[in-house]
Amino acid sequence: MLAPERYDGKWIFGQTPVGGSVELRGGRRPIGRLIDAPGSVPAPGSVGFPHTEGLERLRGQLETNHEIVLLGACLQHHFPGRTRLVADTALVGGQVPQDLLFSSVEFQVGGLTELATVRPLREVSIPQVLGVDTA
Repeated sequence: MLAPERYDGKWIFGQTPVGGSVELRGGRRPIGRLIDAPGSVPAPGSVGFPHTEGLERLRGQLETNHEIVLLGACLQHHFPGRTRLVADTALVGGQVPQDLLFSSVEFQVGGLTELATVRPLREVSIPQVLGVDTA
């Protein structure tokens, strides 16, 4: 599992890799910054700043060698060459399938004891240590 923090990486727009970072924290949407992303430098006569565009999926590779896919990504171009990134969900792993179909998934959910009102363990017992004669 990745620790909650900011990760640098490369994002793929078609065949173009773009540098940037993403912050991954539990209970929060993934947010980040991109440098020189397509659309961050408007063509002459096009929409100026700021402008926003949405992407269904945005793939990348973190410097930790984890693959990442951001779902429901929103790119907010505020200045030439600088883009703010906000996504609905991040899928991160050693390998994330192209079709996003998984044969198994593992995840950790915090606060289940409070939601279920059932303790995870009914009883905890510690065995008595037998006295050992060292004489």
